[in-house]
Amino acid sequence: MASIIFLDSPVCSGFSYARDPKGCDVGDYSSSLQVQRFLNKGYLIGNPITDPKFEKNFQVQGAHGFGIISDQIYEAAMKNCKGNYVKPANQLCAEVLETIDNLISEITDAHVLYKKCVVATPKPIDDATYGYYLAYFWMNNRMTRDALGIKGGTVGEWVRCKKELPYTQDMPSSIPYHLNLTTRGYRALVYRFTITYANNLTFATVKGGGHTAPEYQPEECFAMAQRWLDNKPL
Repeated sequence: MASIIFLDSPVCSGFSYARDPKGCDVGDYSSSLQVQRFLNKGYLIGNPITDPKFEKNFQVQGAHGFGIISDQIYEAAMKNCKGNYVKPANQLCAEVLETIDNLISEITDAHVLYKKCVVATPKPIDDATYGYYLAYFWMNNRMTRDALGIKGGTVGEWVRCKKELPYTQDMPSSIPYHLNLTTRGYRALVYRFTITYANNLTFATVKGGGHTAPEYQPEECFAMAQRWLDNKPL
């Protein structure tokens, strides 16, 4: 990979900006159309949300597989919820899901092996979160912005996670789009967890990778992407 194009999406996140403030008002559909030109040959997705219904239902299975919830709680969930963990149909299901949510809240959902609340410490000392701390000063440094070619006056303070974007989650499920692209011949690399895969999808698991796998395992993810782009076995 000789050339890298950095794309901050959606608009107004990172160093991206809009000349008209209304340009920041985007959603799932509009932001997807804006980056379509980058997806002519294939697409690579890291830990994506495909459908909230399926995601939430699998979360219970995943929590059990990671040992976050006990066999007894998992069996109670299966018995009382009948596989539907999104909208509980009865009181017993609601109670066991509340127990599961409380247990999951005790871990860092982005990485189950990481410490809880380290980001809130006054002086981060964790290897991963200290990078967040330094990134703020590095990205807001004038020399950094000049090196990246950031146009002066377009973006004030750079923040890692911009929570106040007027973003609309208007796509309830991306499954039909994955089906459309893969059946048309586009190669897709989806690295996360899954159950089944077919139709030009390549499944890869990054051991020890969290929500943002390249952040936690950069060398492994680079090797994975390089082999995939070179049409080599992962």
